[in-house]
Order: sequence, then C-alpha cells, then structure tokens
Amino acid sequence: MPSKAVQMRTAEYRRRTELIGETRNIKRKPLLCLDFDGVIHKPLAENKSESIINNPPVEGAFEFILDSMRHFRIAVYSSRSANSTGITVMRGWMNHWTKRLSWRLWERLDEIEWPHNKPAAHISIDDRAIHFDGKFPPMGDLLRFKTWLELEKERGPRP
Repeated sequence: MPSKAVQMRTAEYRRRTELIGETRNIKRKPLLCLDFDGVIHKPLAENKSESIINNPPVEGAFEFILDSMRHFRIAVYSSRSANSTGITVMRGWMNHWTKRLSWRLWERLDEIEWPHNKPAAHISIDDRAIHFDGKFPPMGDLLRFKTWLELEKERGPRP
C-alpha cells in the first residue's frame, strides 16, 4: 500500500487533472458578454463614482447567469472595466449579493471572466444597445432611445 504522502499527491494530481479538463470544456463554449450596470446591477440612481455600487441586482439576473453557464462562458464588462479598481468593485458587489441571494452562483464566481477591454463575444446583452439587423436605424430612434430603467420610471414597474 502506498504511503499517506503518495496517496495525497496522487489525489492532488487527479484533482488538478479534473480541473484542467473542466477548464478545457469551459473554453470551448461560446462567450456571452453581459453588461454590468443595467443588466446585472440595477442602478436606481446615477452612480457618481466607479468605486461605489450600492444598489441591488436586476431581478432574475443571477438565475439567468447560472442557466447561461451551462451553454456559455460568461464575461462581465462595463465602462468600469477600464481599470482594476472598477473590476474589483464589481467583483466585490457580485460576491456580496450572490452570497446573500444565490449560493449556487456564489460558488461559481471564479468561472466568470472580467476583461478590461470589450471581448469579441458570440453575443452580448447590454441595456444601452440596439439590435443591428443590417440596416441602420433612423436618427430619430437613436435620439429617442431609452433604457428599460428609464421606460420603467415613466410607466411604472412591470407587473
């Protein structure tokens, strides 16, 4: 019978090999890029500082992310992503809220990518974008554009 030290090294080797295999599977998935403010985090008032985020998540965001992880790699990107402080604050916010509301997602936070530059994603979800279908929208549509939060303020919350 192998010594306890050999058994421990063998177990560690197997664990690392399994993690490498899991990482390879994650890398094969297409990338889904999620905007932070307005898609994951519900900014109830304009954030004046990139280092302060004190509002709750958008309803259903954590469940959506968990479900999406089955099919996609997840990257969270924001105008805050330009520097390490912004990413640190977003990650801290995710850690805080997922620990309180979604233990399953909290356990998988290390799988989420936090790029400094907008990634070349398979698909992106952003509250400040218009779907491009090969035709450019009329300028009036762009000038009248409102986010879902701005529309919600005008008409009240959805039932």
